[in-house]
Amino acid sequence: MEMKNLFECCGLAGTPHNSCMIYDAPNLKVLNVKLDRGQHLLLYSDRMEGTLSLVAMEGHGEFIDFESRRTVLKAGDIVISQVGEPHGLTAKTDLRLLVTFTPRISRP
Repeated sequence: MEMKNLFECCGLAGTPHNSCMIYDAPNLKVLNVKLDRGQHLLLYSDRMEGTLSLVAMEGHGEFIDFESRRTVLKAGDIVISQVGEPHGLTAKTDLRLLVTFTPRISRP
């Protein structure tokens, strides 16, 4: 078992998109991400498969789905999407997210 405080575990300043890996295993990846107001994040990979969740912990932003629909994302909201579907996020205020990624595991 591991336990970490999301607000204390990472020194986010100076890292790309102010992000840090909280947990990294073959079947689960967890990131703490802070976007500054106006910052954009492309959350898409055509080389990976799996499910992505975004939990807004502070602030608000705009989620853009694979059909270019825009949805407001505010503290307490969760978005679940497939990694292979084009999508992105724009921070309307400073925005802190808990991002989880569960890559598909191929079995022989």
